[in-house]
Formats: sequence, C-alpha cells, structure tokens
Amino acid sequence: MYNDMPSMNPNRCFMKRKKIILCILLLLSILCFAGEGNAQQFPKPSGHVNDFAGVLSPATKQKLEIILREFKAKVGPEITVVTVRDMGGLDEDTYAVELMKEWGIGSKELNDGILILAAVEERRLKIEVGYGLEHVITDGTAGQIADKYIVPYLKNNDYDTGLSQGALAVASVIARDAGVKLEDLITGQQIPSPRQRSRSKGSPLHLIFMIIIVLFLLRSRFGRSMLLGMFLGSMLTGGRRGYYGGGFGGGGGGFSGFGGGFSGGGGISRGF
Repeated sequence: MYNDMPSMNPNRCFMKRKKIILCILLLLSILCFAGEGNAQQFPKPSGHVNDFAGVLSPATKQKLEIILREFKAKVGPEITVVTVRDMGGLDEDTYAVELMKEWGIGSKELNDGILILAAVEERRLKIEVGYGLEHVITDGTAGQIADKYIVPYLKNNDYDTGLSQGALAVASVIARDAGVKLEDLITGQQIPSPRQRSRSKGSPLHLIFMIIIVLFLLRSRFGRSMLLGMFLGSMLTGGRRGYYGGGFGGGGGGFSGFGGGFSGGGGISRGF
C-alpha cells in the first residue's frame, strides 16, 4: 500500500530550498545597500548652514550661521541652508523631503522648519516649507524670494550672495508675521532702561555690529542688489516694532541638532 504512494524527489526539494535561500539573501542585500545609500546621501548637519558642496566662503558660513542661530533663539522657526554636490540620483523634491525628515528640521510640535537646498551638479534649487509655516511662506512667497533674491546669483555661481539673501528674505517674512523687524533682531536692539535712556540712545557695540552686517550684505558684485541687501529687512518686514531683551548673542555654544520636525508642507523648485 505504502509503496504505491509517490515519493518526493530529493533533488527537487533541494532546488526549492536553494531558491528560497537565494531570495532571502537577495532581499537582505537590497535592504543593506538601501541603508548605506541613505547614510551617504544625508550626512549629519553641523549647524544651520551646511555647505557640503564647498561653494560658500568661510566668512559667509560663519556670519549666516550666527544670524540663523539668533533667529531660531529669538523667533522660533529653524531655517537651514544646505548645498550638495549632487543628489545621488534623486530629484530635488524627494531629496528635500527626505532630508528634512532625516534631520528633523523644525520643532516636533509646530513643524516650523525651512530648508533652502542648492544642488550644484543638477543646478536645482529647492525651498521646502514645513506645515507650520505654510500660511507664512506660501508657494507664491517662496517663488518670489527664489526668483528675485536667489536664482539670479546662483546662475552666476555666486552662492554667497544668493543663499545669504534668500535665507534673510525668508527670515524677514517670518519675522514680519511674528511682529519683529529683522534688522532689530540682527543688531540686537532692546528697550533701554530709564538709566540707559538718560545716558545714551545707542550702543557703540550695536553700531559696530550693524556695520559688519551691512558690509556682509553688500558683498554682492551686482550693483543694484547692493542696495537691496542693505535694506532687505525693512523692505520685507512690517507691522509693530519688536524688541527683545539682551543683545545679539553671537551664536555662542555648539550646535545641538534640530527639533524633530518634518516636511509635508509646501515649497518650490527652480533651475539655475
């Protein structure tokens, strides 16, 4: 009776097991390569200004980092400037969304991060906006900032001027919504005490720092935009005059990371 039952072919069983093992190994290899690819695409941030492409001058990186740190401390949202040599085969929309999620740009509760990304090889610009700032930095506003303050300079490989003006323009719009004038924030103005009012109306230290900022903004080699950079804050801001206690902090302390935000909001792309 048992002899009449069909027997399993040992070679056939071995081939089935071999196929299953090969499929598992192939799947594990794909997962490992995907993990390595993500690590290479998204290096760890060192601050609010991350020049992985090496196109910004040391002076620009230092001064813009100070301004964006002070903006974060006094206003709240996180503005991040990133340059990359290439995007590893991704388009700028995917790269920006994944980078914001990987780094956690913006606060976790408010999702108020802004990423200004420039990819050198692809010649692409992306301004990515978190949900919490969509009502402030609309797609139309982001497009105007890109077209007027960033793209004309990136086309001439002037990354210093383009990205600096772009970041300051974004900061100005957000500051206006918060009732703060960007030039007041940058120069560290504050409400003087009664004794300070009787002694002096200003501070030499504030004046010196304001001159440094103005010179920084005037580094553009395009004549018209020198005037634009000088008055960028007042042109884009409005509303009531905002003051904060304490002077400009100078960006003291190391970078401790971002607040855990993500994208999913608006944003625009431009070629240059």
